[in-house]
Amino acid sequence: MKVQEAGLRIRPWGMRTVLADVEDMTGDVVFLVRRAAYVDEIRQVALRARRLGWAALLLGVLTFAWAALRGPGVHSWPAHIAEAAILIGWGLFLYAMLRRTRYVRAHPFDPAEPVEPES
Repeated sequence: MKVQEAGLRIRPWGMRTVLADVEDMTGDVVFLVRRAAYVDEIRQVALRARRLGWAALLLGVLTFAWAALRGPGVHSWPAHIAEAAILIGWGLFLYAMLRRTRYVRAHPFDPAEPVEPES
């Protein structure tokens, strides 16, 4: 099932805006809330890996910039460690994309499925 077929539109600003714009929408409110909850659930998959990836990328880029501009140079061990941190960050992003893709394929969006309340 493709995202367009399910009617999903992933919004970067989240579910709060979806719930605030309910008055302007003519669709089924239950469907919209379930769809927003499903998208929010997908965003939670591999969240820690994505955040660690951002941290590794930022740390690697800053360390490499320091080594190239004010430090020992681009062929020093801090620069090589920074390059490794950048590769690890991209690896974590790839891992997160694969996890999210597997999750979406294993749990397709079904608007008829009842949402179980958490206790």
